[in-house]
Amino acid sequence: MAVEYFASLYTDDTTMHTPYNVDICFPSIDRNELISCSKMIYMEEVTKRANSSPLWRGVVNSWKFVQEGAVWRLGNGMKVKFWSDPWLPNGRIHGNYAIVHLSDVDRNRVAAEFVSASGDWAWDMFDFLIPNNVTSMIVAIRPPSPMLLEDMIIWRHSQDGSFSTRSAYRAISRNVVGHSNSFWRLLWKWKGMERDRTFLWLCGHDQLLTNEARKRRGLTDVDVFCHCGMDVESLLHTLRDCRKVKPLWLKLVHPSHWHVFFGMGRMEWLEINLSSDFGRSGRPWESVFAVAVWIFWKMRNAEIFQSQEAVIMDPVDHVFQLFDAFTLAQSRQCMGFSKFHANSPAFICWHKPEMGWIKFNMDAARQESLRKVACGGVARDCQGNVLAGFTRYIGDCSELPCCRPTQSCHPCFGILFGNKQLLQQEWIVRLDHMFREGNMAADACAKHALGKGTDFEVFSVAPAAVACWVKHDADGGGLVRSCMA
Repeated sequence: MAVEYFASLYTDDTTMHTPYNVDICFPSIDRNELISCSKMIYMEEVTKRANSSPLWRGVVNSWKFVQEGAVWRLGNGMKVKFWSDPWLPNGRIHGNYAIVHLSDVDRNRVAAEFVSASGDWAWDMFDFLIPNNVTSMIVAIRPPSPMLLEDMIIWRHSQDGSFSTRSAYRAISRNVVGHSNSFWRLLWKWKGMERDRTFLWLCGHDQLLTNEARKRRGLTDVDVFCHCGMDVESLLHTLRDCRKVKPLWLKLVHPSHWHVFFGMGRMEWLEINLSSDFGRSGRPWESVFAVAVWIFWKMRNAEIFQSQEAVIMDPVDHVFQLFDAFTLAQSRQCMGFSKFHANSPAFICWHKPEMGWIKFNMDAARQESLRKVACGGVARDCQGNVLAGFTRYIGDCSELPCCRPTQSCHPCFGILFGNKQLLQQEWIVRLDHMFREGNMAADACAKHALGKGTDFEVFSVAPAAVACWVKHDADGGGLVRSCMA
């Protein structure tokens, strides 16, 4: 209670600071009333009157953000209305996606009614009523189960489902700052030459003195790019879209990413190039990208000011040379650290289980640009023979955030609870981490599921894309990688 809280700030003996009976001052709320109040979060509208206090006016003005961030975490599915309550990861009400009109009876049906006898979603009851993109979101959610806890309301803007002022502020201000928040975090963590970091900082603030910026400040009457003489010299045109620069990017960016690379706005373009791998050279793309934009800006300035010092015959090769030189210098700088934390080469491969054990390797795959996720696994005996395996296309979701298993408000609590139940059954289970070099068969299963896009498949004979890696593992094949000693 409030009195006890403030008293506890100064002493452990709260009774000395309680001048009246706290129970009398605060109304009692039973469980049914608490559930009713929780439903009000997204069902009721709050209004302000002429005599409303400033505090209440603030609550009313912020109520829409509370409703937008409060969603249901499915448990046993007995409270959540399948079509009328917000339980999808994006916070939207499922019924808003329905392509047909839903009756009041349908809208009042709870989520537990849409589970099949096998415990999976009863897709035949609703799959034909919603678009495919909504189906992808539902695939990533564990169906309700009587074994789980009750449904509860969580805060969707935090990774663990709990409410915090910080997450609420970020959610409210997201429409204002958008991608920029992520970009600044990526730039802060980016490892490279400080000169390139400073240049990216200027790009993020749109502070390059292009002709567009000079005309806006009254420094010139012409905003056309003199480098090509065709379009307005904006930041994106100068660094990416100019007919003299674009061919250089085509050599640096892998062809499969051209449509994404050349189709974004300034902040999104900067952010995704610091967080994705668009390159075709095998070098870390975020560093190659930073060096490239700096070099292309230097080339622009050299042509304008007719400088002979910055003339570059092969810009793409020059970008690679600068990156390799910095990488070499950085590795030499870290030699002092490596003397005390030496990495040693180790041969990593798949090891057969002991006699009587079954080894089940699992892995996941994610297609970053489309937010598609899949997983797969394969079980093998002590001879390396495949006993069974599975592939599962999960759909549209992000990577699972880390959490404490005791947090029942976590969006993935149902999955963790199910895993804990499996571990507690009458068998001996040992969980080990495996490097990718020793987990190639499971990695192939996940990638196979990602490319195929099917919901769930179980196999006893490995697909061709997986069979080659199964044989590779059984033959003792592996790779050498550097590991911390």
